[in-house]
Amino acid sequence: MKGETFIGVMDVAEEDTWTHLDGSSIANNDFWSTFWIDADLSLNQPNGGPTQNCAVINRRSHSLPNKTQDKSCTYRRKEMLCYKKVNCLKWNSTSDQLYREHCYWFTNKPSSMTSWTIVDAMNKCRDDGGYLAPLIDDQNYQFIKDDVLSTVFSLKSTRAWLGTHSIMGSPTNWNNDPAFVTLLSWSSFAEKCVVIDSNQMQSWIPCNTNSSTLAGAVCFKQGLGGDVPLISPEPITCEPEISSINVNSTTVEELKRILFIDPEHTNDNGNCLNWTSTTDTKYRHHCYWFTNKPFSMTSWTIVDAMNQCRYDGGYLAPIIDSLNYKFIKDAVLSAIEKHPNGDIPLIGVNFTSVEDIKNILSVDPKKTNAYKLKRISVYEDRPVAKAIGSVGVAVLISVIIFIIVLDCQRMQQCISKKKTKKSKKRKHNKVGTSDQN
Repeated sequence: MKGETFIGVMDVAEEDTWTHLDGSSIANNDFWSTFWIDADLSLNQPNGGPTQNCAVINRRSHSLPNKTQDKSCTYRRKEMLCYKKVNCLKWNSTSDQLYREHCYWFTNKPSSMTSWTIVDAMNKCRDDGGYLAPLIDDQNYQFIKDDVLSTVFSLKSTRAWLGTHSIMGSPTNWNNDPAFVTLLSWSSFAEKCVVIDSNQMQSWIPCNTNSSTLAGAVCFKQGLGGDVPLISPEPITCEPEISSINVNSTTVEELKRILFIDPEHTNDNGNCLNWTSTTDTKYRHHCYWFTNKPFSMTSWTIVDAMNQCRYDGGYLAPIIDSLNYKFIKDAVLSAIEKHPNGDIPLIGVNFTSVEDIKNILSVDPKKTNAYKLKRISVYEDRPVAKAIGSVGVAVLISVIIFIIVLDCQRMQQCISKKKTKKSKKRKHNKVGTSDQN
């Protein structure tokens, strides 16, 4: 720290009783041990009295750089020490009986950004090491409102994005988590996203909304089974989820062996890049691939691309510096141009086992969500939804049968009337003939 740095303590309420900014006490008023004590009593800290109710850490060039002193809260300094409050929830969802550990935090729209759409909020959460928070059930929704947003909204008036949107009127989570939540208001059939305002009121708005009253988002990441760091970590890496596929352990090991790429044997002709950026001197190992818009999709926005990359087990590729930008253009995208039919050679794959991989990873198209969505507007696997659908089919069949029965009765009546008329006509003809005789 080149200059003095503000920290989050004050003694506004009661002189020389130091508390956190939210008013919570510091155990045993122990913050006093951090103040600068000098042999010259006139230099002892704190010494500002009621006019200096905030605290700073001394500058690095100070003789006691690790000590603090009191300053006026209007003291102009650029440096301040920030932290991120994380609230964690561990629960078993009553809807699918799965145990989950989620850690949530509130993030603000950066002052350098002019846009704050759902995509901007997603990217900010990812930069902070997580994802936009999904609404899985009523329990985690209530936790986000009561434990995460209540404190934030008590200090500022804004609206915050959450990681849930609507498809044909049904809630769906961007990260593909199930959405059993029932406390949300009804959404129209147009695609919209969830926001919560400072009055804790939830609403649906267009996902590309960019408003001055919308400047926050709730982020989350999977619980780590221990303390969660308060300072944003590097973006976390998630492996593709294969828990829903019935694969035995020997098959998994075989796949690992076949698909393994040795970083030491990759080069500029492959799809992996090892490099140390000259900008921040960080070593990175990135593997890139090209993905196409699925035939079943009619939309291919940046959000669709992000979801497809996440479904494939990765992220949308960032441009970090000139080296990785050039590598993506020359090594990844040039291969697409050379192989317009999509027949791109795989790097680091045992080609003799490609057929084995196809057999292992083959999926019945009729069991995919894309196939189901072609046959129905929105896929619903809940027993209640299936029951309602069955009842609807039964009612429809009953109505059709009823109409057919009525038509048959009317047809029978018409036939009977025709027969009666013919019979009367015949009798009339016989009577006339007899009279003539």
